[in-house]
Amino acid sequence: MIENEHQGMADKNRAERFKAAILATGTYEEVAEKSGVSVSTLVRISSGKTDPKLSDAVKIAKITRQNLNDLVYGETKEQQVEAVKSFVTALNGTDEATDEAYRSIIWKLTSLYKEDIQAINVQIQALSEFRHKQRTTERASLKRTYIENLIEKRSDIADMIRKELVENYGFTDDELSEAQLEYEIVTERKRLEKEKEERKKAIEKTEKMFRRPL
Repeated sequence: MIENEHQGMADKNRAERFKAAILATGTYEEVAEKSGVSVSTLVRISSGKTDPKLSDAVKIAKITRQNLNDLVYGETKEQQVEAVKSFVTALNGTDEATDEAYRSIIWKLTSLYKEDIQAINVQIQALSEFRHKQRTTERASLKRTYIENLIEKRSDIADMIRKELVENYGFTDDELSEAQLEYEIVTERKRLEKEKEERKKAIEKTEKMFRRPL
């Protein structure tokens, strides 16, 4: 059942909106036949004796050609804000624009058909998987850069990266201690030494080519 701020009491304004939409479309019997919602349920919703279940609200909105948002929550900004509270108990609080985007998305979802929501869900799943892979790659890359700076004794840079890893990538200070990273530091040091040696050989080879007599 759609929530309102007074538990157990139907919203009178909402009841009036449903009543007007139903009677503008036909009799209770006619709307019941077309929507699949029983006459008794339509009457109870219209009289304010009960709040509609979301599934019934969707059916009524389709038959009466009304916007689901307007039927359920009304049209004012204040009503929209109250509406999303039943869907979102806490926003991330990242920034005002992001919070407003959450509200806007959730609010607009209520006016879509189930096929639309299912299609959006597929897209969100794909984007979520992409972002997860991207973040995993970023996490590993930044950790590797942190270890490189530890090896090179660039403590200021290492401290900055360490802070970012803790604040934004879920690491703990203990996980980033040199004691915990001992094996990875040894492995990375060997890799860096190998790279340096390969670069040195490549430079020497190039220099020899330029020193050859014409």
